[in-house]
Amino acid sequence: MINFRFHLVSLVSVFLALAIGLATGASIVNQGLVRAQKSQLSRLETRLRERGNQVGVERATAKRWERYAAQGEMRLVQGRLRATTVVIVRPAGGPDAPVRALATTLEAAGASLIGELTIETAAALDTESTLRLAHDSLPTASSRPATVRFMLRSRIRDALLDPDRVEPLTALARSGFVTFRGRPGGAVSSAPRLPTGARLVMVTSEDSEVDPDLVSGLLKAFVATGPARIVLAETSGEPEALRLVRRSPIFDRKISTVDNVDELEGRVALVLALEDLTLQLVGDYGVDSSAKRLMPGAA
Repeated sequence: MINFRFHLVSLVSVFLALAIGLATGASIVNQGLVRAQKSQLSRLETRLRERGNQVGVERATAKRWERYAAQGEMRLVQGRLRATTVVIVRPAGGPDAPVRALATTLEAAGASLIGELTIETAAALDTESTLRLAHDSLPTASSRPATVRFMLRSRIRDALLDPDRVEPLTALARSGFVTFRGRPGGAVSSAPRLPTGARLVMVTSEDSEVDPDLVSGLLKAFVATGPARIVLAETSGEPEALRLVRRSPIFDRKISTVDNVDELEGRVALVLALEDLTLQLVGDYGVDSSAKRLMPGAA
């Protein structure tokens, strides 16, 4: 006779069989997934090992080229600036290491490096006291700020490019407008009377403490003297000031620029650019999008 107990046992049996079936099926599916995942992990590990080996080879190649460049840099520039007098001009601020490396390269090229002239922040003449100091030390009757600034920039230009016309740089140093060092980053020393015909390398940086308008004003004063005698170089960061110079028609065919002088190829390009000034050849070199070439071509 079928009673409630019979129904209960039947239902329990059905659900138990269903549970066993589900568990068995899930186990089979899970084993398939595990095998697939293991296979995928194995392939990924193989790829990672291959990529690691490739990175190791690339690092070794990069280090070899770095050694090659470091050992070959001086040979590449050797003798190219023999009998060329060079003065490094830089706005106050910015890293010293790239400028010291540049000085070493210039001397390896045979240049006679006179020293480093730093344009101090006071030369911007953006305060009443500095304007008054400049006015009292310059041959101008006008007290207009624009006129005094123009006269100071002209005085710095003449002290560098035509020292027979004015007092040595010492007078500007006494007023705190410039600082002279016999070696980049070295001790402050007395500024010598520079020989006529010296080449200028103005080194700027995004960390400069000097107003870009002062740098632009000095460059305008420099290029107004005649033949190209200056190379503008950027040591680090975004070369915004250098890009402005490259875009300005005022400096067209009057100045060479190098935007990566903190790197070996930039230092070599700068040496070649200085050498080309002898033939009045100028250009925009480096890796920035505003550059025309990586370095000067054959003259």
